[in-house]
Amino acid sequence: MNNLIELESVGSFIDKESGITFPTLENGNPDFSNPFHVEDFEDYEWFDALSKKDKKMVETIMFFLNLEKEVK
Repeated sequence: MNNLIELESVGSFIDKESGITFPTLENGNPDFSNPFHVEDFEDYEWFDALSKKDKKMVETIMFFLNLEKEVK
């Protein structure tokens, strides 16, 4: 779990080594039964909801993972 970074603005965690996101459960833990790769978000609604801090973190992770999707 030390590879996970909480993205409070969108109620998710992101694994910094894989780009997989997990929704945050009510107890504050990641929901590992609902993985979703950050590059698979088809619209920008999720990205638009990111705070500036969280957006910078996602952009950094995507850069280091060589992911193509542009975060607007």
